[in-house]
Amino acid sequence: RSPMARIAVLLWHALTVQNMPDRFHLTRKADSAGVSSIVVLAIAWQETRVNLNPHVRGAAGEVGRFQIKMGTAARRCPGVDIRRYRGNVQCFLKMLREDTDRLGTVGAIRAHNGTGPKSEAYTREVLATMCWALHDCKSLEET
Repeated sequence: RSPMARIAVLLWHALTVQNMPDRFHLTRKADSAGVSSIVVLAIAWQETRVNLNPHVRGAAGEVGRFQIKMGTAARRCPGVDIRRYRGNVQCFLKMLREDTDRLGTVGAIRAHNGTGPKSEAYTREVLATMCWALHDCKSLEET
């Protein structure tokens, strides 16, 4: 893509993030969990855009709003039903809090999508969405 096309796409993403139907719910839950709401919103956008259907599935078998694998949920969020919207959000926030404490913000973003080149691309896209949503790319350079 040309630089202008990429800017247009990122701007559209940021405007959409600001208008996500569950934005206030996710922001409130992120604040309660002690994690960055902008990180949560950017990852939600990257994973399922504005699709709140708890039955949405990813290509690798991921489930729900935050596209969590059943095996990961069983290991990290025992007893939480990630096939339901609230359970999916609850499990994601728990994992993000733990990963942020252990790996920092960027490491936690990367950990949500595994390892390898696709994970690096995913991390860059989430950070770009955060940058545009915040209207402040400079502060993210320090993240």
